[in-house]
Amino acid sequence: MLILKMRGKELRILIAVALALVTGAAGAAGSGRYVVTGSDALTSTLVSRWAALDGRAVRWEASSDFTLHDAARLNEKAQLADAASLEDAFNRLSKIELAEKPDGPVLFACSYKGGPVALEVREVGQSGCGKPQN
Repeated sequence: MLILKMRGKELRILIAVALALVTGAAGAAGSGRYVVTGSDALTSTLVSRWAALDGRAVRWEASSDFTLHDAARLNEKAQLADAASLEDAFNRLSKIELAEKPDGPVLFACSYKGGPVALEVREVGQSGCGKPQN
């Protein structure tokens, strides 16, 4: 047994390295796939970045967009690390945006399972997804 033959200092180093690896893996797992980063400036570019993770795109047809501030706060309030899908992450984020700006536009998204477009984003008052804009 290699561990039994280690001296005190070597064993402490091994334990420290093991703990660092476990802690790092736990932190990465908790960060989630659909999170806001400090470099995300607008909701449209954020959602497009998320779609690009799967090699897909977002068709942003809403006439409005939201400026993103304080990535950590948005991640926490919307619990984005727990989002199961792009559509789920978008819905969580748009719910927070509506709560913070109740007089702002209400965004909605249609999700597509296949093809190059993952989400089509519009706002209430525009025609439904897949239909030409009036």
